[in-house]
Amino acid sequence: MELGELKSDSLDIRKERNQYKRERDELSEKLDKECNDNYKLEGQLYDMTKQRDSLIKEVEKLREELRAHVQCNDELGRVNKMKEQAISELKFENDALRLQADEYFEFWQAELEQRIELSNRWSKLDDYVKERREVNPASIQYIKIEGMIRELEGD
Repeated sequence: MELGELKSDSLDIRKERNQYKRERDELSEKLDKECNDNYKLEGQLYDMTKQRDSLIKEVEKLREELRAHVQCNDELGRVNKMKEQAISELKFENDALRLQADEYFEFWQAELEQRIELSNRWSKLDDYVKERREVNPASIQYIKIEGMIRELEGD
């Protein structure tokens, strides 16, 4: 081989080497870019993982709250049923008491009417005895009857 050929081969090798360096530099830049992108993605993945874990905890907390609300709702349903039953019983008892009060009122009215009737009769008897005594003031019977009426009125 001649010197010219060697120089030409050397030039070709340098060109090839320079081309490889350029390709290496380009690949190195691409690799750096990909690494940076990878670091960014890892950061995003970490953030998303934290957010996911936070959301999982929040969902579990909400589920617990839902369970508590469901239990509370069930308890309120039982209390509401008990309240409705108590109201029903009280309505029944109220109706019974109302009937009893009506009976007592009717009995009281009948008693009042009887007392009024007896009072009227008593007044008539008293007036009659007073009238008879005035007609016959010396009659001891009318005086005794009047005394007995006064005594009974005192009771």
